[in-house]
Amino acid sequence: MTRNRDLALVDLIERLTDPPTGGPVARWGVGVAAAIAILAYSFVWLSRCGHAIRLELPSRYGTATFNDSTGQLPMAFGSALAFVALYLHFRWFWSMTKRLDTYYEPLQMVSLLGVAASVIWSIWRLLMS
Repeated sequence: MTRNRDLALVDLIERLTDPPTGGPVARWGVGVAAAIAILAYSFVWLSRCGHAIRLELPSRYGTATFNDSTGQLPMAFGSALAFVALYLHFRWFWSMTKRLDTYYEPLQMVSLLGVAASVIWSIWRLLMS
């Protein structure tokens, strides 16, 4: 861990790219239990896709209101959470299982690309409305 603020992002990237450590507790706790909990919460957001959402955003010069009548923002947020759950599962369960160890890196990359696509979609949706 560096003390330089400029290298904090580099430290975070190094920590995320290192192989996960821990034993069966980390594998089953993070790789299965946390992933299932996040996946269940993502299904709550995905089930709200047909509903309108209204966000009251505090701003510096008054209150900004964002109305999403199409339901695409809950879908983007729910899919981002689902991809985060897949990332946790592939990283902490598949990488610590000898049989599945060779497959976790490409699947982990696909899940990170899914998170990035969901975030980009939601930002684009916010900017275009």
